Amino acid sequence: MINKNMLFEMVAGLNLPTDQYAVFGSGVLVAYDLKDQANDIDLIITEALFQQLVSDPNWQAITYNHGEPGVKHRILPIEAFFACVIIPGCDQAGIERIIAEAVELDGIKFTTLENTLAWKKAFNRPKDRADVVLIERYLEQKPVIKSSFVYNDQKIDVKWFDVDKKDEIPDLPWQQIYVIGDVDGKVPLVYYAHGRENLPGGHTEPGETLEQTLYREVQEELNMRVIKWQPIGYQVLTNPDGKVDYQFRAVAKLEKLGEFAGDVGGSVIGYRLVGIDEVNQRIGYGDVGEYMIQRAKKWLNHKK
Repeated sequence: MINKNMLFEMVAGLNLPTDQYAVFGSGVLVAYDLKDQANDIDLIITEALFQQLVSDPNWQAITYNHGEPGVKHRILPIEAFFACVIIPGCDQAGIERIIAEAVELDGIKFTTLENTLAWKKAFNRPKDRADVVLIERYLEQKPVIKSSFVYNDQKIDVKWFDVDKKDEIPDLPWQQIYVIGDVDGKVPLVYYAHGRENLPGGHTEPGETLEQTLYREVQEELNMRVIKWQPIGYQVLTNPDGKVDYQFRAVAKLEKLGEFAGDVGGSVIGYRLVGIDEVNQRIGYGDVGEYMIQRAKKWLNHKK
């Protein structure tokens, strides 16, 4: 059986061009934590990549039950095909469209949950019907806010989801966590050499939990410690190339350990304390930022 970490490691090790493949089937559900394990890994690939893999000694040509040509890895439990005759719209052109729509999670391309759902409904085997229930339940989780912003001349779509309790935090491939902190009624904002201000926080390190990242970043960037914290929610960013980023947000009561002594391994050069109502004007998070601030204020006022 293949768990989530194994899936990402195996597919990454293939070094396939990201515009010519996508994981589909049960592997997609594993990536989104809808299932713990998959029996194997299925890929859809372009015909050009198929022709390349057929001549690769690590792969062998196979033929599926309905005559579709494919390839199977000689060592790893991975198969790939570039056309599916039993599902409408999944001919070669359909496969390439689905690959183009695929989302990128931690460097690996996956078919969208919507396309995976359509596929599962078309196959309609008992295991597919069970997966349909899991996918539809996940997709029913509606974002509180749907918005967008422009970054580096590119439009980024953003969806915001509330999280009210620590035990309700979803197990997603988090790229970063940022915190609205409170130090004696003021919010610390870090700043950089180029002058930009932001909430303290940063990227999760391999093997870190969200809480560990939160504690580490607060100490590194502020020389403070977290007294108590509460999740606010998270945002899902979708880039024009389909890459998806999962970013977590929290609110916390903080306590100074000493004066700022430099950001170890980072680019923060200091911080300033501001009123909470100034925060979004300074960091420019737009509609999502205003909503975050209101959720943070509600928790902080409750803790007074």
